[in-house]
Amino acid sequence: MKRFMRLHVVLIIAWLALLLAPVTMIVGHLGAHELNWVRDHISTYASHAPHAKWITASILLSAVALACVGISFARHYTFGRSPLGQIASMILGAAISGLLLLVCFKETMPGSMVAENFDLDVIRQQALHDAGLLLFFLGSVVSAIIAGLVVMLTKKSGIHKVIGALIAATGPLALAARSHSWPQYLGIIGKTGGMRQRAAFLCLWIGALLLLALLASDADKEDRCLQAE
Repeated sequence: MKRFMRLHVVLIIAWLALLLAPVTMIVGHLGAHELNWVRDHISTYASHAPHAKWITASILLSAVALACVGISFARHYTFGRSPLGQIASMILGAAISGLLLLVCFKETMPGSMVAENFDLDVIRQQALHDAGLLLFFLGSVVSAIIAGLVVMLTKKSGIHKVIGALIAATGPLALAARSHSWPQYLGIIGKTGGMRQRAAFLCLWIGALLLLALLASDADKEDRCLQAE
């Protein structure tokens, strides 16, 4: 029972962190500034926006949410026994480390700037920042795909398989949203890197939300499995 209560606490923390992350992100975009969310990346807001600390808080909340989702997934009575499930949890840990790198090493050189104009410390910090962004994005994409496949392979009901397919699809959708120039079909011309980045992160957030909802729905069945041990 104590193990079950601890698992519920982890799920509650995951829900709070996952739902608060976009709220604090939106607050961080408010205020008078010359930044443009269509053009500028989230990292630029985290370094130069008037409410940059709110964006940093959003990144930390995202890390907490992913950590709780990873713990709950690894301790799930079915998902945790699958080798693929364990791999997904480990890759999710890499994504979390990427978020922590983003918090520790803020952006120093927006993409349009030339590295030759900066000293070595600035370039090193930007390199670590870029590494953190890459770790988070690719780690989240891969873990979403694997977690979705695990759900599809281990669950028997049709609705669960559909949810698993949706979770797995958020990974490729995030890649497509980030890399393709789809805003032009909405009539938005020019630099749209910020818009595409936010759309990609929204896909990953939806995937995490679906997975967390599935884990929470299995909480009662988890209780029966723990009591039988």
